[in-house]
Amino acid sequence: RLMRDENLSDPLFDRYLSLIEQRASGKIKTTATHIRDFVRGHPSYRQDSVVQPDIAYDLVKMADAFANSEKFCPEFLPEELVKGTGTASSASSATNGSSSAAAAKRSRSDV
Repeated sequence: RLMRDENLSDPLFDRYLSLIEQRASGKIKTTATHIRDFVRGHPSYRQDSVVQPDIAYDLVKMADAFANSEKFCPEFLPEELVKGTGTASSASSATNGSSSAAAAKRSRSDV
C-alpha cells in the first residue's frame, strides 16, 4: 500500500506481489501442490507414496518444458503474470490455441 500511495510502483515488482498474493489465497497452485497433483495424476502412480523413476523423469521433463516456455499451465502461473497484461479470462483462452507456447516464449523476455 505504501508503494502505491507514494507512486513507487514497479510493474515487475507488482507482478511478483500479485503472484504471491494469488498463491497465498489459493487462487493459483503453489509449486508443491502442482507437483503433488502431477504425481497423483500420473498413470504409473500406485497411491503408495513412491515416486517411480518414470514419474520422476516425466516431472523433470515437465519442469524443463515450463522453463523453456514450451508448456504453459494457467493454474500454476497465469499468463497475465508472465506478460504483465491481460486478464484471467484472456489467459485461459490464449492457452487453448496452438500459439500459446509461442506467446509464452515471446513474453519470457518481459519477465
